[in-house]
Amino acid sequence: MFEKLDDMDCFASSTNSILNEMRQRVEDLVEETSRQRQRATENEQELTRVKQDFESLKSYVSSLVGVRETLVSSEKLFQTIEKLFERLVVKNTQLESEKVQKEAEVQELMDENRKLSALLDVCDI
Repeated sequence: MFEKLDDMDCFASSTNSILNEMRQRVEDLVEETSRQRQRATENEQELTRVKQDFESLKSYVSSLVGVRETLVSSEKLFQTIEKLFERLVVKNTQLESEKVQKEAEVQELMDENRKLSALLDVCDI
């Protein structure tokens, strides 16, 4: 009988030891699960922050693209204005040259007119 009690006591001790180990494993798993949940929450917060940063950068890049397109358009407009200005300078130079020529012609005509008027005056006398 004592033998059976010893066997039962040994079995109970062994079972108790196994149960304690299992309880410890369950507690460890519960703690690990809690840490993983905490990390998951932190990861979600980080993901949200990264998404916000991404959207902010995306908006910034979009703005830069818009500015670049405006600059390219302005550059093309500036080149067009430059070409028109060059044509205007050429035309102005041409007109100035024609003006000088016309002024010389007018001066010649005025000189001739004076000579003819003088001759006419001499003839009238």
